[in-house]
Amino acid sequence: MIQAVIINSVSIAFLSYVMGFIAAIPVGASQIEIAKRSLNGFLFSSIMLVAGSVLSDTMYGIVAFFGVAPFLKNETVIAYFRLINSFILIALGIYAIIGAKHTAKSKAQTRAVLNNKKVSFVMGFSLAFTNPMMMLWWLIGAQFIIGLGIITEMNIFYIIVFLISGAAGIGSYLLLLSVGIYKTKRFLSDETVHKIMIWLGVALILLAVYFFYIGFTGLINIQAKQ
Repeated sequence: MIQAVIINSVSIAFLSYVMGFIAAIPVGASQIEIAKRSLNGFLFSSIMLVAGSVLSDTMYGIVAFFGVAPFLKNETVIAYFRLINSFILIALGIYAIIGAKHTAKSKAQTRAVLNNKKVSFVMGFSLAFTNPMMMLWWLIGAQFIIGLGIITEMNIFYIIVFLISGAAGIGSYLLLLSVGIYKTKRFLSDETVHKIMIWLGVALILLAVYFFYIGFTGLINIQAKQ
């Protein structure tokens, strides 16, 4: 019995870690904000943003499995979250472009914000928090493991193993991204960094347009159903 639990736990931990690592790869707002800090040489701030993002994602896992906030599964709520996310991303994108293109004073102000550890942590948490669809990822991942026949159901112990391992996978990729960009920075000139910052700002604005579109159309579709 104990041996079976150990084998199941190791299998769940491995699969969950791999799924979390892969899930963090697609470029999103958190990855762009991590890149901005690492490119400017603020590795610790970048890591704090990773910590905030992983905490928020893990919180959604807890919500998904234990139903702490079922209202977050509501389509209307998700649509509004997407709209809020779009406004946040527009502000971040504009701020990044202004900091890269304008005066030395504005650049210094931008760097000061990027280097603020508390702001980075809150931003990482906030950006991930505006993506309640992360709940669905946790639930799909759990069903995938059950579908493989490793276990027949997710009890509390297996859920904890799944959440911790998945969070570790997400955090590992984001940390790898953070450190990798930070190490690469030494080979880039200041002018190149400034150009990259502008493109990252543009990427944030494009993401904002996407989230605004799916959020707005989501609300329209909900109204049409009523």
